[in-house]
Amino acid sequence: MISRYADISRVTIHKQFGSKEQLFRALLKHEHESQYSKLAGYLTDYDCIWQQLEAMLLDWGRPLFEEITDKLVLSDLVRSASDHCQDIFDSHSEVITDFVVSALATAEQKSQISFAQQSLTPQQFAETLVVTAKAIFSISPLTDAKQAVLNNLAIYRAALSR
Repeated sequence: MISRYADISRVTIHKQFGSKEQLFRALLKHEHESQYSKLAGYLTDYDCIWQQLEAMLLDWGRPLFEEITDKLVLSDLVRSASDHCQDIFDSHSEVITDFVVSALATAEQKSQISFAQQSLTPQQFAETLVVTAKAIFSISPLTDAKQAVLNNLAIYRAALSR
């Protein structure tokens, strides 16, 4: 798939990375590390929890929303990522969930949100937000994923409004 879409020979891929799966894994790790470096910035750049979460979610999904315009390529990438990189995605989800939990705790201390009307803990809420975003990203070739993420965030905002 990589050689087909990137116009790089299979021989070059195997010489440089050993296999296309190793190349793909390295690319995903690099993308995730790039996103991790932005997490602290969301907290300092935005005062409101909802702006922080929106910026983080849109950056997380940006490659799917803006950089990959061919639906067939996107579908192949999503499938390949699921097949070859599940451990990387699981680790990424943990980091993002921990970020969301921390951001929610800070927002609750600042009285921006309240869990008083919720049966969910901040951890459960964060896990739900992350799982939902991942689900939207995985079906993004079939829907307007960016708008779906924003709509979903609006529902979460209403659930935690004071």
